[in-house]
Amino acid sequence: MNTHRKNIQKLRPLKNLTTRQNFRLRIKIFAFRFCPATVFGIIIGIIGFFLMGINYPLYKKFMEKQKEKYAFEIIELAKEICGE
Repeated sequence: MNTHRKNIQKLRPLKNLTTRQNFRLRIKIFAFRFCPATVFGIIIGIIGFFLMGINYPLYKKFMEKQKEKYAFEIIELAKEICGE
């Protein structure tokens, strides 16, 4: 309980701040806490876009190979189902 009172006493000088000073203090706290996380998120996003850019051409090549590999079997099964 005593530490709770000490913490309240530490906050009392902040009570007398003007609205503008209080706003500036809040902005500083917000920027200090969330700026590193935002920068980290942007870096992760850029890396993700880069990996997507690499992955798409590889995916297209892989799918073309798979289509060529199984195309004959698919056509034969389709003819068998249709009764031709």
